[in-house]
Amino acid sequence: MDNSFVELIKDIKKDDSINNLEKNYQKCVSYLKDLDKRKSNDKLFLMNSVVKEKSLVLLKLLYLQMFGKKIDKEYNFSVIQLLTCNKYFLKRRGFFFLNSISDNDDIIFLSINLFKKELYKDSINSIDQNTKGTVLSSLSNIGTKIIKENINIFKNMNTINTNNVNT
Repeated sequence: MDNSFVELIKDIKKDDSINNLEKNYQKCVSYLKDLDKRKSNDKLFLMNSVVKEKSLVLLKLLYLQMFGKKIDKEYNFSVIQLLTCNKYFLKRRGFFFLNSISDNDDIIFLSINLFKKELYKDSINSIDQNTKGTVLSSLSNIGTKIIKENINIFKNMNTINTNNVNT
């Protein structure tokens, strides 16, 4: 993509009309599709460069989400690709994007498995402190949704247990 993240912000500050937001959104979406096509066509395509470019486009989509644009669920799996990277700045972007996802349970459960892997690497001391903090922060952000949805299960189990004890 020819524009950087800062240029996107400048462009939107200059003209925050719906047409300009839609134009920038369509640019991001079409660029993500082009990246996927290029990756499938090129056998020697460097995966590292694809992930870096995807992370930048996902940041742009997050910024556009603040202006009311919806992010399609099909781009959520790009987040998993970011979370599996070895570079911290790419993982951090993935965790940042993950915090805004609340409607895709598949992504949430996949990411929880990645969290476990990240936290229980060979030794917890071998993980960078920033990575541990980012993982725990993201887990707390997405975990609250799961807990909120399942809290009634816990309440029902308590009432069943108390009824069994009383009889």
